[in-house]
Amino acid sequence: MDLGWWVHEFARRKGLDRRANVATALIDMYSKCGNANEAMRVFNQLKPKEVTCWNAIINGLAVNGYPREALGLFEEMRRNGISPNSVTMIGVLSACSHGGLVDEGKQWFQEMEVLGISKKVEHYGCMVDLLGCCGYLSEAMELIGKMPSGPNGIVLSSLLFACACHGAVDMAESVMKRVVEVEPRNIGNYIIMRNLYAAKKMWHDALNMKDEIHKLGGKKEAGCSLVEIGTSVSEFVSGTRLIQSGSGCLQLHMGVPTDFDFTGHII
Repeated sequence: MDLGWWVHEFARRKGLDRRANVATALIDMYSKCGNANEAMRVFNQLKPKEVTCWNAIINGLAVNGYPREALGLFEEMRRNGISPNSVTMIGVLSACSHGGLVDEGKQWFQEMEVLGISKKVEHYGCMVDLLGCCGYLSEAMELIGKMPSGPNGIVLSSLLFACACHGAVDMAESVMKRVVEVEPRNIGNYIIMRNLYAAKKMWHDALNMKDEIHKLGGKKEAGCSLVEIGTSVSEFVSGTRLIQSGSGCLQLHMGVPTDFDFTGHII
């Protein structure tokens, strides 16, 4: 961020910060750094505002947790006579996805045909993410079936994650079969399935997924937890004994239930 500030100040002193391409880059930079307020300040100073600038701020607000504000700017953009393009709609659908705005997402996804904008895999991906996260798993699966060129690994992984979040084992297994065909060596998908099986206490299946992860060369880093009792802090690392302990802390640790299978394997 410090370097970004320096570049912005340099551009301002040279009178370059009002150029569309420079302003767009600044908006994108601030958005990716999580500074939506500064991104908006750069945007508001622009006159006139080109479509690339509108796209940058709409996407920036969407990913920073301001979906309603992003959609509001989209409406303002249209009122100002700026025609949206494919990138604009990615930002709009992303805003709907981040905000869980299912009805709005469906509306603008359908509206793309009226606007003359072709639906690309990125647009389908946003909708699958939106529907999946909000629990509309069947609709998300149906939408994937309508993709002209078929889903890529990112879209399928998104649905797989949604299935896991909602505990839909059967659908997750169906999606996993498809995603393995597209990305057979993506360890992340196997981890999602292993965690889902473990959450459902399906230990045999979880261990099978763990074996697949090891075959692919994956090794999950040990989790570490810090517990503060009074003035002392004790550290617990998954798969090891207590690093620092007192009798009180040990008793607390022993009272925390741990999921394991009956063969003695910790998942």
